Amino acid sequence: MSKSLVSNVMVSLKWGVSLKIISQLLSWTVTIYVIRLLNPDDYTMMSLVDMSLSTLLVIGTLGTGPAIIKSQKIEKDTIKSLLTLLVLINVCFLLSIFLLRHEITIFFGYPDLDNVLVVASLSFILNPYITISEALLAREMRFKEMEKIKFTSMIFVLTANVVFATLGFGYWSLILGNIVGQLSKVFLYVLLRGELLSFSFQFGSIRSLVADSSYNFIAGIVWEVNDRVDRFFISKMMESRLLGVYSMSYSLTQKPVNLTGTFIQMIGLASFSKIKSDVQKVGHYIVRSTEVLAMLMIPIFFGLASVAPDLVPLLLGPQWSEAVVVIQILAIVQIVNLLKLNIGSALFSMHYAKRKIYHSIVALFILIIAWFLGLTFGFIEGCFSYLTGYSLWFIWHVLDSKDRLGLNLATYWRSIVIPLAMSLVMFILVRAVDGLFSDDIHVLLQLTIEIVLGATSYLLLALLFYKEKTIFIKGLLLK
Repeated sequence: MSKSLVSNVMVSLKWGVSLKIISQLLSWTVTIYVIRLLNPDDYTMMSLVDMSLSTLLVIGTLGTGPAIIKSQKIEKDTIKSLLTLLVLINVCFLLSIFLLRHEITIFFGYPDLDNVLVVASLSFILNPYITISEALLAREMRFKEMEKIKFTSMIFVLTANVVFATLGFGYWSLILGNIVGQLSKVFLYVLLRGELLSFSFQFGSIRSLVADSSYNFIAGIVWEVNDRVDRFFISKMMESRLLGVYSMSYSLTQKPVNLTGTFIQMIGLASFSKIKSDVQKVGHYIVRSTEVLAMLMIPIFFGLASVAPDLVPLLLGPQWSEAVVVIQILAIVQIVNLLKLNIGSALFSMHYAKRKIYHSIVALFILIIAWFLGLTFGFIEGCFSYLTGYSLWFIWHVLDSKDRLGLNLATYWRSIVIPLAMSLVMFILVRAVDGLFSDDIHVLLQLTIEIVLGATSYLLLALLFYKEKTIFIKGLLLK
Protein backbone atom coordinates (compact mmCIF):
# COMPACT_ATOMS: atom_id res chain seq x y z
CA MET A 1 0.00 0.00 0.00
CA SER A 2 1.47 3.42 -0.93
CA LYS A 3 2.60 5.87 1.74
CA SER A 4 0.07 8.47 0.58
CA LEU A 5 -2.77 5.95 0.88
CA VAL A 6 -1.61 4.90 4.34
CA SER A 7 -1.37 8.56 5.34
CA ASN A 8 -4.91 9.27 4.12
CA VAL A 9 -6.27 6.22 5.91
CA MET A 10 -4.47 7.11 9.15
CA VAL A 11 -5.76 10.70 9.11
CA SER A 12 -9.24 9.39 8.41
CA LEU A 13 -8.96 6.90 11.26
CA LYS A 14 -7.70 9.58 13.62
CA TRP A 15 -10.73 11.79 13.01
CA GLY A 16 -13.12 8.91 12.60
CA VAL A 17 -12.19 7.13 15.83
CA SER A 18 -12.16 10.36 17.84
CA LEU A 19 -15.59 11.43 16.64
CA LYS A 20 -16.94 7.89 16.92
CA ILE A 21 -15.97 7.66 20.58
CA ILE A 22 -17.77 10.92 21.34
CA SER A 23 -20.68 9.84 19.13
CA GLN A 24 -21.00 6.54 20.93
CA LEU A 25 -21.12 8.18 24.34
CA LEU A 26 -23.73 10.73 23.27
CA SER A 27 -25.77 8.30 21.22
CA TRP A 28 -25.97 5.63 23.91
CA THR A 29 -26.87 8.17 26.58
CA VAL A 30 -29.64 9.82 24.57
CA THR A 31 -30.94 6.55 23.12
CA ILE A 32 -31.29 5.01 26.57
CA TYR A 33 -33.13 8.11 27.80
CA VAL A 34 -35.52 7.97 24.83
CA ILE A 35 -36.09 4.22 25.20
CA ARG A 36 -37.13 4.74 28.83
CA LEU A 37 -39.82 7.17 27.63
CA LEU A 38 -41.12 4.88 24.90
CA ASN A 39 -42.61 1.38 24.91
CA PRO A 40 -42.47 -1.69 22.62
CA ASP A 41 -45.49 -0.54 20.60
CA ASP A 42 -43.62 2.65 19.60
CA TYR A 43 -40.74 0.59 18.22
CA THR A 44 -43.22 -1.72 16.49
CA MET A 45 -44.49 1.29 14.53
CA MET A 46 -40.94 2.32 13.64
CA SER A 47 -40.19 -1.21 12.46
CA LEU A 48 -43.28 -1.29 10.21
CA VAL A 49 -42.25 2.01 8.63
CA ASP A 50 -38.75 0.63 8.07
CA MET A 51 -40.14 -2.49 6.38
CA SER A 52 -42.35 -0.34 4.14
CA LEU A 53 -39.72 2.16 2.97
CA SER A 54 -36.18 0.84 3.41
CA THR A 55 -35.94 -1.36 0.32
CA LEU A 56 -37.39 1.39 -1.88
CA LEU A 57 -34.85 3.85 -0.47
CA VAL A 58 -32.05 1.50 -1.49
CA ILE A 59 -33.55 1.00 -4.94
CA GLY A 60 -33.76 4.79 -5.21
CA THR A 61 -29.95 5.05 -5.13
CA LEU A 62 -29.48 2.53 -8.00
CA GLY A 63 -26.43 1.36 -6.07
CA THR A 64 -24.42 4.21 -7.61
CA GLY A 65 -22.70 5.32 -4.40
CA PRO A 66 -19.99 2.60 -4.47
CA ALA A 67 -19.66 3.02 -8.27
CA ILE A 68 -18.89 6.74 -7.80
CA ILE A 69 -16.32 5.94 -5.10
CA LYS A 70 -14.33 3.51 -7.21
CA SER A 71 -14.56 5.43 -10.52
CA GLN A 72 -11.19 6.53 -11.86
CA LYS A 73 -12.68 9.70 -13.35
CA ILE A 74 -16.16 11.21 -13.19
CA GLU A 75 -17.43 14.39 -14.86
CA LYS A 76 -19.64 17.06 -13.27
CA ASP A 77 -22.26 16.59 -15.98
CA THR A 78 -22.45 12.91 -15.07
CA ILE A 79 -23.16 13.80 -11.43
CA LYS A 80 -25.87 16.27 -12.48
CA SER A 81 -27.58 13.69 -14.69
CA LEU A 82 -27.33 11.03 -12.00
CA LEU A 83 -28.89 13.33 -9.40
CA THR A 84 -31.75 14.12 -11.79
CA LEU A 85 -32.46 10.45 -12.44
CA LEU A 86 -32.36 9.55 -8.74
CA VAL A 87 -34.69 12.43 -7.85
CA LEU A 88 -37.21 11.32 -10.49
CA ILE A 89 -37.12 7.73 -9.24
CA ASN A 90 -37.52 8.76 -5.60
CA VAL A 91 -40.41 11.09 -6.36
CA CYS A 92 -42.19 8.17 -8.03
CA PHE A 93 -41.63 6.06 -4.91
CA LEU A 94 -42.95 8.87 -2.70
CA LEU A 95 -46.13 9.10 -4.77
CA SER A 96 -46.51 5.31 -4.73
CA ILE A 97 -46.32 5.17 -0.94
CA PHE A 98 -48.81 8.03 -0.68
CA LEU A 99 -51.30 6.24 -2.94
CA LEU A 100 -50.83 2.81 -1.34
CA ARG A 101 -50.54 3.86 2.30
CA HIS A 102 -54.02 2.58 3.25
CA GLU A 103 -53.34 -0.84 1.69
CA ILE A 104 -50.00 -1.06 3.54
CA THR A 105 -51.76 -0.20 6.80
CA ILE A 106 -54.35 -2.93 6.22
CA PHE A 107 -51.62 -5.48 5.39
CA PHE A 108 -49.77 -4.89 8.66
CA GLY A 109 -52.96 -4.26 10.63
CA TYR A 110 -51.52 -1.42 12.69
CA PRO A 111 -53.60 1.79 13.22
CA ASP A 112 -52.15 5.19 12.23
CA LEU A 113 -49.43 3.64 10.06
CA ASP A 114 -50.76 5.50 7.00
CA ASN A 115 -50.21 8.92 8.61
CA VAL A 116 -46.69 8.00 9.70
CA LEU A 117 -45.80 6.77 6.20
CA VAL A 118 -46.72 10.15 4.69
CA VAL A 119 -44.22 11.97 6.93
CA ALA A 120 -41.50 9.29 6.75
CA SER A 121 -41.69 9.33 2.93
CA LEU A 122 -39.99 12.74 2.92
CA SER A 123 -36.79 10.69 3.05
CA PHE A 124 -37.27 9.95 -0.66
CA ILE A 125 -36.71 13.63 -1.51
CA LEU A 126 -33.52 13.91 0.55
CA ASN A 127 -32.07 10.48 -0.26
CA PRO A 128 -30.46 11.24 -3.68
CA TYR A 129 -28.52 14.31 -2.57
CA ILE A 130 -27.15 12.59 0.55
CA THR A 131 -26.13 9.47 -1.42
CA ILE A 132 -24.21 11.40 -4.09
CA SER A 133 -22.60 13.88 -1.67
CA GLU A 134 -21.27 11.13 0.59
CA ALA A 135 -19.97 9.12 -2.36
CA LEU A 136 -18.10 12.12 -3.80
CA LEU A 137 -16.42 12.84 -0.46
CA ALA A 138 -15.49 9.18 0.01
CA ARG A 139 -14.10 9.00 -3.54
CA GLU A 140 -11.81 11.91 -2.73
CA MET A 141 -11.01 10.26 0.63
CA ARG A 142 -12.25 13.35 2.47
CA PHE A 143 -13.38 11.24 5.39
CA LYS A 144 -12.53 13.98 7.87
CA GLU A 145 -15.21 16.32 6.43
CA MET A 146 -17.65 13.44 6.06
CA GLU A 147 -17.28 12.41 9.69
CA LYS A 148 -17.74 15.98 10.89
CA ILE A 149 -21.00 16.23 8.96
CA LYS A 150 -22.24 12.87 10.22
CA PHE A 151 -21.38 13.83 13.78
CA THR A 152 -23.19 17.16 13.52
CA SER A 153 -26.19 15.48 11.91
CA MET A 154 -26.27 12.96 14.74
CA ILE A 155 -26.47 15.82 17.25
CA PHE A 156 -29.56 17.13 15.44
CA VAL A 157 -31.14 13.65 15.45
CA LEU A 158 -30.49 13.07 19.15
CA THR A 159 -31.74 16.53 20.09
CA ALA A 160 -34.96 16.02 18.13
CA ASN A 161 -35.44 12.57 19.69
CA VAL A 162 -35.08 13.92 23.22
CA VAL A 163 -37.32 16.96 22.69
CA PHE A 164 -40.16 15.07 21.01
CA ALA A 165 -39.96 12.05 23.35
CA THR A 166 -40.00 14.31 26.42
CA LEU A 167 -43.06 16.12 25.06
CA GLY A 168 -44.83 12.76 24.79
CA PHE A 169 -44.77 12.32 20.99
CA GLY A 170 -44.11 8.55 21.29
CA TYR A 171 -43.10 6.93 18.02
CA TRP A 172 -43.27 10.31 16.29
CA SER A 173 -40.08 11.28 18.14
CA LEU A 174 -38.22 8.56 16.20
CA ILE A 175 -39.80 9.42 12.83
CA LEU A 176 -39.26 13.18 13.15
CA GLY A 177 -35.75 12.68 14.49
CA ASN A 178 -34.76 10.82 11.32
CA ILE A 179 -36.20 13.55 9.08
CA VAL A 180 -34.41 16.28 11.06
CA GLY A 181 -31.14 14.35 10.73
CA GLN A 182 -31.48 14.00 6.96
CA LEU A 183 -32.38 17.67 6.52
CA SER A 184 -29.33 18.69 8.53
CA LYS A 185 -27.10 16.47 6.36
CA VAL A 186 -28.35 18.07 3.16
CA PHE A 187 -27.84 21.56 4.61
CA LEU A 188 -24.30 20.74 5.78
CA TYR A 189 -23.31 19.20 2.44
CA VAL A 190 -24.56 22.33 0.67
CA LEU A 191 -22.43 24.46 3.01
CA LEU A 192 -19.38 22.27 2.39
CA ARG A 193 -19.73 22.36 -1.41
CA GLY A 194 -20.78 26.01 -1.50
CA GLU A 195 -23.51 25.18 -3.99
CA LEU A 196 -26.42 22.86 -4.65
CA LEU A 197 -25.90 20.04 -7.11
CA SER A 198 -27.79 21.05 -10.24
CA PHE A 199 -29.86 18.96 -12.65
CA SER A 200 -29.29 17.68 -16.17
CA PHE A 201 -31.36 15.41 -18.39
CA GLN A 202 -28.42 14.07 -20.42
CA PHE A 203 -28.89 10.53 -19.16
CA GLY A 204 -26.59 9.00 -21.75
CA SER A 205 -23.58 10.12 -19.70
CA ILE A 206 -24.53 7.96 -16.73
CA ARG A 207 -25.10 4.71 -18.61
CA SER A 208 -21.68 3.25 -17.81
CA LEU A 209 -21.89 4.37 -14.16
CA VAL A 210 -25.26 2.72 -13.65
CA ALA A 211 -24.08 -0.40 -15.48
CA ASP A 212 -20.99 -0.58 -13.27
CA SER A 213 -23.16 -0.44 -10.17
CA SER A 214 -25.77 -2.92 -11.37
CA TYR A 215 -24.45 -6.06 -9.67
CA ASN A 216 -23.67 -4.29 -6.42
CA PHE A 217 -27.12 -2.68 -6.65
CA ILE A 218 -28.86 -6.03 -6.93
CA ALA A 219 -26.82 -7.41 -4.04
CA GLY A 220 -27.75 -4.35 -1.98
CA ILE A 221 -31.45 -4.90 -2.62
CA VAL A 222 -31.21 -8.55 -1.60
CA TRP A 223 -29.39 -7.54 1.58
CA GLU A 224 -32.10 -5.02 2.37
CA VAL A 225 -34.63 -7.83 2.10
CA ASN A 226 -32.33 -10.00 4.24
CA ASP A 227 -32.26 -7.33 6.93
CA ARG A 228 -36.08 -7.23 7.07
CA VAL A 229 -36.82 -10.96 6.96
CA ASP A 230 -36.61 -11.08 10.76
CA ARG A 231 -39.14 -8.30 11.30
CA PHE A 232 -41.52 -9.67 8.67
CA PHE A 233 -41.68 -13.15 10.20
CA ILE A 234 -41.94 -11.77 13.74
CA SER A 235 -44.78 -9.44 12.68
CA LYS A 236 -46.69 -12.35 11.15
CA MET A 237 -45.89 -15.17 13.60
CA MET A 238 -45.58 -13.34 16.95
CA GLU A 239 -47.62 -10.72 18.80
CA SER A 240 -46.94 -7.09 17.86
CA ARG A 241 -45.31 -6.22 21.19
CA LEU A 242 -42.47 -8.69 20.52
CA LEU A 243 -41.73 -6.97 17.20
CA GLY A 244 -41.17 -3.77 19.20
CA VAL A 245 -38.93 -5.59 21.70
CA TYR A 246 -36.88 -7.09 18.86
CA SER A 247 -36.65 -3.81 16.91
CA MET A 248 -35.44 -1.85 19.94
CA SER A 249 -32.92 -4.57 20.81
CA TYR A 250 -31.59 -4.70 17.27
CA SER A 251 -31.37 -0.91 17.06
CA LEU A 252 -29.48 -0.73 20.35
CA THR A 253 -26.99 -3.48 19.57
CA GLN A 254 -26.47 -2.20 16.01
CA LYS A 255 -25.30 1.24 17.16
CA PRO A 256 -21.59 0.33 17.16
CA VAL A 257 -22.01 -1.10 13.63
CA ASN A 258 -23.92 1.94 12.38
CA LEU A 259 -21.40 4.39 13.80
CA THR A 260 -18.27 2.53 12.69
CA GLY A 261 -19.38 0.17 9.92
CA THR A 262 -20.14 2.73 7.21
CA PHE A 263 -16.90 4.56 7.93
CA ILE A 264 -14.87 1.34 7.72
CA GLN A 265 -16.67 0.29 4.55
CA MET A 266 -16.02 3.64 2.86
CA ILE A 267 -12.29 3.53 3.69
CA GLY A 268 -12.12 -0.12 2.66
CA LEU A 269 -13.84 0.49 -0.67
CA ALA A 270 -11.64 3.47 -1.51
CA SER A 271 -8.48 1.66 -0.37
CA PHE A 272 -9.23 -1.65 -2.12
CA SER A 273 -9.90 0.28 -5.34
CA LYS A 274 -6.37 1.72 -5.16
CA ILE A 275 -4.62 -1.65 -4.65
CA LYS A 276 -6.95 -4.02 -6.53
CA SER A 277 -4.24 -4.97 -9.02
CA ASP A 278 -2.35 -6.78 -6.25
CA VAL A 279 -4.49 -9.60 -4.85
CA GLN A 280 -1.98 -10.46 -2.14
CA LYS A 281 -2.05 -6.88 -0.85
CA VAL A 282 -5.83 -6.99 -0.74
CA GLY A 283 -5.76 -10.20 1.29
CA HIS A 284 -3.13 -8.75 3.63
CA TYR A 285 -5.17 -5.56 4.10
CA ILE A 286 -8.31 -7.58 4.92
CA VAL A 287 -6.48 -9.60 7.56
CA ARG A 288 -4.84 -6.58 9.20
CA SER A 289 -8.04 -4.54 9.29
CA THR A 290 -9.98 -7.55 10.60
CA GLU A 291 -7.42 -7.94 13.40
CA VAL A 292 -8.11 -4.38 14.53
CA LEU A 293 -11.88 -4.74 14.19
CA ALA A 294 -11.98 -8.05 16.03
CA MET A 295 -9.73 -6.96 18.90
CA LEU A 296 -11.66 -3.75 19.51
CA MET A 297 -15.26 -4.67 18.72
CA ILE A 298 -15.79 -8.33 19.66
CA PRO A 299 -15.18 -7.66 23.39
CA ILE A 300 -17.58 -4.70 23.24
CA PHE A 301 -20.40 -6.89 21.94
CA PHE A 302 -19.63 -9.72 24.36
CA GLY A 303 -19.35 -7.17 27.16
CA LEU A 304 -22.81 -5.86 26.33
CA ALA A 305 -24.17 -9.41 26.35
CA SER A 306 -22.54 -10.18 29.70
CA VAL A 307 -24.01 -7.18 31.58
CA ALA A 308 -27.42 -7.12 29.82
CA PRO A 309 -29.30 -8.93 32.66
CA ASP A 310 -28.38 -6.11 35.07
CA LEU A 311 -28.07 -3.26 32.59
CA VAL A 312 -31.45 -3.53 30.83
CA PRO A 313 -33.73 -3.24 33.91
CA LEU A 314 -31.61 -0.44 35.36
CA LEU A 315 -31.27 1.75 32.27
CA LEU A 316 -34.26 0.92 30.08
CA GLY A 317 -36.98 0.34 32.67
CA PRO A 318 -39.29 -2.58 33.54
CA GLN A 319 -41.26 -2.32 30.26
CA TRP A 320 -38.24 -3.77 28.45
CA SER A 321 -37.59 -6.81 30.67
CA GLU A 322 -38.28 -9.18 27.75
CA ALA A 323 -35.38 -7.64 25.81
CA VAL A 324 -32.55 -9.06 27.98
CA VAL A 325 -32.00 -12.37 26.17
CA VAL A 326 -32.76 -10.79 22.79
CA ILE A 327 -30.05 -8.17 23.33
CA GLN A 328 -27.58 -10.88 24.36
CA ILE A 329 -28.22 -12.86 21.16
CA LEU A 330 -28.25 -9.85 18.84
CA ALA A 331 -25.03 -8.49 20.32
CA ILE A 332 -23.28 -11.59 18.96
CA VAL A 333 -25.13 -11.28 15.64
CA GLN A 334 -23.66 -7.79 15.21
CA ILE A 335 -20.15 -9.26 15.22
CA VAL A 336 -20.99 -11.01 11.95
CA ASN A 337 -22.61 -7.82 10.61
CA LEU A 338 -19.39 -5.90 11.22
CA LEU A 339 -16.87 -8.49 10.06
CA LYS A 340 -18.62 -9.13 6.73
CA LEU A 341 -18.12 -5.50 5.62
CA ASN A 342 -14.44 -5.81 4.69
CA ILE A 343 -14.92 -8.82 2.46
CA GLY A 344 -18.01 -7.31 0.82
CA SER A 345 -16.14 -4.09 -0.03
CA ALA A 346 -13.18 -6.07 -1.38
CA LEU A 347 -15.36 -8.27 -3.59
CA PHE A 348 -16.97 -5.22 -5.19
CA SER A 349 -13.66 -3.39 -5.65
CA MET A 350 -12.09 -6.49 -7.22
CA HIS A 351 -14.99 -6.73 -9.72
CA TYR A 352 -16.62 -9.76 -8.09
CA ALA A 353 -19.98 -8.05 -7.64
CA LYS A 354 -21.75 -11.04 -9.23
CA ARG A 355 -20.39 -13.15 -6.41
CA LYS A 356 -21.83 -10.68 -3.90
CA ILE A 357 -25.26 -11.27 -5.40
CA TYR A 358 -24.80 -15.03 -5.06
CA HIS A 359 -23.71 -14.62 -1.43
CA SER A 360 -26.66 -12.38 -0.60
CA ILE A 361 -29.16 -14.80 -2.18
CA VAL A 362 -27.70 -17.71 -0.21
CA ALA A 363 -27.98 -15.61 2.96
CA LEU A 364 -31.62 -14.80 2.18
CA PHE A 365 -32.44 -18.48 1.68
CA ILE A 366 -30.74 -19.46 4.97
CA LEU A 367 -32.34 -16.67 6.99
CA ILE A 368 -35.85 -17.40 5.72
CA ILE A 369 -35.48 -21.03 6.81
CA ALA A 370 -33.85 -20.07 10.12
CA TRP A 371 -36.55 -17.59 11.13
CA PHE A 372 -39.47 -19.73 10.01
CA LEU A 373 -38.24 -22.84 11.80
CA GLY A 374 -37.08 -20.97 14.90
CA LEU A 375 -40.23 -18.93 15.43
CA THR A 376 -42.32 -22.10 15.09
CA PHE A 377 -40.93 -23.04 18.53
CA GLY A 378 -40.95 -19.53 20.05
CA PHE A 379 -39.58 -15.99 19.96
CA ILE A 380 -36.23 -16.64 21.69
CA GLU A 381 -35.79 -19.85 19.71
CA GLY A 382 -36.22 -17.80 16.54
CA CYS A 383 -33.44 -15.42 17.63
CA PHE A 384 -31.11 -18.36 18.37
CA SER A 385 -31.92 -19.92 15.01
CA TYR A 386 -31.06 -16.60 13.33
CA LEU A 387 -27.68 -16.42 15.08
CA THR A 388 -26.86 -20.01 14.11
CA GLY A 389 -27.88 -19.66 10.45
CA TYR A 390 -26.15 -16.31 10.01
CA SER A 391 -22.89 -17.57 11.57
CA LEU A 392 -22.82 -20.62 9.30
CA TRP A 393 -23.42 -18.38 6.29
CA PHE A 394 -20.49 -16.12 7.31
CA ILE A 395 -18.10 -19.07 7.51
CA TRP A 396 -19.14 -20.18 4.01
CA HIS A 397 -18.93 -16.55 2.79
CA VAL A 398 -15.28 -16.35 3.84
CA LEU A 399 -14.38 -19.77 2.42
CA ASP A 400 -15.96 -18.93 -0.93
CA SER A 401 -14.10 -15.57 -1.13
CA LYS A 402 -10.60 -16.65 -0.09
CA ASP A 403 -9.11 -17.36 -3.52
CA ARG A 404 -10.61 -14.28 -5.16
CA LEU A 405 -9.26 -11.98 -2.45
CA GLY A 406 -5.93 -13.66 -1.74
CA LEU A 407 -6.94 -14.50 1.82
CA ASN A 408 -4.70 -16.61 4.00
CA LEU A 409 -7.39 -18.52 5.88
CA ALA A 410 -5.15 -19.50 8.79
CA THR A 411 -4.21 -15.90 9.61
CA TYR A 412 -7.71 -14.60 8.88
CA TRP A 413 -9.49 -17.04 11.21
CA ARG A 414 -6.79 -16.54 13.85
CA SER A 415 -7.48 -12.79 13.79
CA ILE A 416 -11.12 -13.54 14.71
CA VAL A 417 -10.94 -16.71 16.84
CA ILE A 418 -8.41 -15.41 19.37
CA PRO A 419 -10.39 -12.23 20.27
CA LEU A 420 -13.55 -14.36 20.21
CA ALA A 421 -12.09 -16.87 22.68
CA MET A 422 -10.81 -14.13 25.00
CA SER A 423 -14.19 -12.39 24.87
CA LEU A 424 -15.97 -15.67 25.68
CA VAL A 425 -13.74 -16.17 28.75
CA MET A 426 -14.54 -12.58 29.77
CA PHE A 427 -18.28 -13.29 29.37
CA ILE A 428 -18.08 -16.44 31.53
CA LEU A 429 -16.13 -14.62 34.26
CA VAL A 430 -18.61 -11.73 34.40
CA ARG A 431 -21.64 -14.02 34.53
CA ALA A 432 -19.97 -16.20 37.19
CA VAL A 433 -19.22 -13.18 39.37
CA ASP A 434 -22.78 -11.91 38.88
CA GLY A 435 -24.07 -15.04 40.62
CA LEU A 436 -21.94 -14.32 43.70
CA PHE A 437 -23.49 -10.92 44.49
CA SER A 438 -26.01 -10.75 47.33
CA ASP A 439 -29.39 -9.09 46.89
CA ASP A 440 -28.28 -6.26 49.20
CA ILE A 441 -25.64 -4.84 46.85
CA HIS A 442 -26.73 -1.90 44.72
CA VAL A 443 -27.14 -2.81 41.05
CA LEU A 444 -25.02 0.19 39.92
CA LEU A 445 -22.09 -0.98 42.06
CA GLN A 446 -22.59 -4.50 40.75
CA LEU A 447 -22.49 -3.28 37.15
CA THR A 448 -19.35 -1.24 37.82
CA ILE A 449 -17.58 -4.27 39.25
CA GLU A 450 -18.66 -6.42 36.31
CA ILE A 451 -17.49 -3.87 33.73
CA VAL A 452 -14.11 -3.37 35.41
CA LEU A 453 -13.66 -7.13 35.76
CA GLY A 454 -14.58 -7.71 32.12
CA ALA A 455 -12.29 -5.02 30.73
CA THR A 456 -9.39 -6.03 32.97
CA SER A 457 -9.69 -9.74 32.24
CA TYR A 458 -9.82 -9.16 28.48
CA LEU A 459 -6.79 -6.86 28.55
CA LEU A 460 -4.76 -9.31 30.64
CA LEU A 461 -5.66 -12.18 28.34
CA ALA A 462 -4.71 -10.06 25.30
CA LEU A 463 -1.32 -9.18 26.77
CA LEU A 464 -0.73 -12.79 27.80
CA PHE A 465 -1.77 -14.64 24.63
CA TYR A 466 -1.85 -11.95 21.90
CA LYS A 467 0.80 -9.51 23.05
CA GLU A 468 2.34 -8.57 19.69
CA LYS A 469 -0.99 -7.73 18.04
CA THR A 470 -2.21 -5.92 21.17
CA ILE A 471 0.84 -3.66 21.17
CA PHE A 472 0.42 -3.04 17.44
CA ILE A 473 -3.22 -2.03 17.86
CA LYS A 474 -2.29 0.18 20.83
CA GLY A 475 0.26 1.97 18.65
CA LEU A 476 -2.30 2.31 15.85
CA LEU A 477 -4.79 3.93 18.22
CA LEU A 478 -2.15 6.28 19.63
CA LYS A 479 -1.37 7.44 16.09
